[in-house]
Amino acid sequence: MTLHEGKFEFMSYRLNPTDNTSETASYTAEDLRQLWELPFTQSFYETPSGIVLTPSAVIKDLGIYMSSDGTWRVQISHMTKSATTVANWVLSAFKNRSPEIMIMLFKTLVRPLLEYCCTVWSPVSTGEIAQLEQVQRNFTRRIAGCREMTYWERLSHLNLQSLQRRRERYMIIQMWKVYNHLSPDVGIDFNPQTGSRQGPRAEWPSLNHKAQ
Repeated sequence: MTLHEGKFEFMSYRLNPTDNTSETASYTAEDLRQLWELPFTQSFYETPSGIVLTPSAVIKDLGIYMSSDGTWRVQISHMTKSATTVANWVLSAFKNRSPEIMIMLFKTLVRPLLEYCCTVWSPVSTGEIAQLEQVQRNFTRRIAGCREMTYWERLSHLNLQSLQRRRERYMIIQMWKVYNHLSPDVGIDFNPQTGSRQGPRAEWPSLNHKAQ
């Protein structure tokens, strides 16, 4: 089997040692040198057959959009747009607005688009959290008997959780799987708290040098 090298893509999380931003100001010369030499920080890649690849700003892998700046803005924007399109189609195609029908359609067609691989890209900024939540907020407002309710009243009435709450639950489940060796380890150290009722403590290296 021969791979089609012309379709290869690669992404560079390159750190320019001449930059003097708030993120790089605290790095030592040795830190910058080591980061510069990492294989995923190169300015180009040459395949065995001699094809030279230049870095891509965004790459899609297994349905997830990864960005060279290390953020998930592209992924979240694309996912929100797709879910909004499907939600609008559901609202235009189905005249019935009963909670039973609408919730079934939302859980089946819309919500999976907003939660695919969410343990990878789960946002932390309030803007991105609100951007995702807006899809469910708008959809539930169109359900019969819910227009005059607040968002949180609608969730309680429809027996739903916020998307943020559901992502937090998925993160906890994923951590439990890693701790019990049911999922690949991603470099997290679990330190047992002897005599503590809090259980093991998860620790992992910070991406921010200042926090170390």
